[in-house]
Amino acid sequence: MAVEQFTDFMNDFLYLCQLDDWPNNDTTELELRNAFLMAQHVVNCLDMLQQKSVISEFISKLNTENISHVLLKRCLEDPPKYIMKKIIQSSCKTSIMDVGFKLYVELFSEVKLEACLSDLFLETASKETLLTNIAKEFPKNNVLKLKSEFFLSEISKSDFEECKTIIKDMFSKDNESIQLLVICLLNKDTKYINGVKYIIDIFKNVMQCRDVKYKSFWRCLYTLRENYLVDFCIENNDLFHLLSKALIDCGKLLKENMSAEYFYIDLTYSELQSMLRKICQNEELKMEFLEQVENTCDIDFWNNILL
Repeated sequence: MAVEQFTDFMNDFLYLCQLDDWPNNDTTELELRNAFLMAQHVVNCLDMLQQKSVISEFISKLNTENISHVLLKRCLEDPPKYIMKKIIQSSCKTSIMDVGFKLYVELFSEVKLEACLSDLFLETASKETLLTNIAKEFPKNNVLKLKSEFFLSEISKSDFEECKTIIKDMFSKDNESIQLLVICLLNKDTKYINGVKYIIDIFKNVMQCRDVKYKSFWRCLYTLRENYLVDFCIENNDLFHLLSKALIDCGKLLKENMSAEYFYIDLTYSELQSMLRKICQNEELKMEFLEQVENTCDIDFWNNILL
């Protein structure tokens, strides 16, 4: 009886999933809301049928003549996500997409929307449109996280030689590019392991070369949010040691009151102090840094910075 009760409803949902021209510019907020509510009801129905062990019987009674097995699977494995995918991949105006984001958060949650968009971001062809509209609904850091996953997915498929120029060029760009690379570097998902390794290798190369053309990179590290900066140091000990050497060089320059115009790193005393205090809130990092400055003759200088 449960199977008979839900068959027509499910066929209606599958019909909606197959519509090429939905949503469009005439789609209303109410229609989008009803589509998400229908998708949620499908989830509840499938759970109930699974519990009653009649899911196979139910699927066999659906009108699947004109739907491929792959599409059927995609529609039913996460119905709300499939509706969101249709909205993102449609050619409708961006305001429709904005409404879709708001409804998803309202009916489900922001956490679920972030997870949904993270998956869809790697699938959708209109990534720039998606990012532009996500930016209206999410904090900047959430958008950067999505961008980082896309970037990692792209470079992880490539050889190091193919992508090292792209990565290296980002070190001469703006704060957001460096922040994006740091977020990539902190990603622990094994499917991005190659991409993360490529980025770490370029970080080492740039930090070791001490080239004045990367002067802006060091300032970008200074502007990183505290949690990113500390995690950057904790998760990559080799990079932390290279950063420490650069900060020690900067300190020597400041102590001698020398010009940094042609030097590879240029921070004011207060900026150097602020950056080190952020890092040294972690006791292990503080001990490691102090071990490095013990080899200099400026222990008092560094103790005063850390006071």
